[in-house]
Amino acid sequence: MLRKIYKKLDLAYQLLTAIFKRIEEQNSDVEDELLTIAETALLFKVSHRTIRRWQANGIIRPIYIGGTVHFSGIELKKSAKMNKLNMKLVTAN
Repeated sequence: MLRKIYKKLDLAYQLLTAIFKRIEEQNSDVEDELLTIAETALLFKVSHRTIRRWQANGIIRPIYIGGTVHFSGIELKKSAKMNKLNMKLVTAN
């Protein structure tokens, strides 16, 4: 009976390890990018209007390139941690 429990725990551990590895890979991809408002809204699973409000309130800082607004992946991750925003990338940390 204990062997079955240990096997299940080992399997669960392996699955969690694989999940965390994937999340880290996704984090490194996002951290190196500049995201548009639409991409940022999808990342946070909120509306464009919410992203604009966060921008206006200073929760997230924009980067202006050629008249368009972008957001740094690294800065978004920091802001999400500091402000406890609902960001799928931060939940693993």
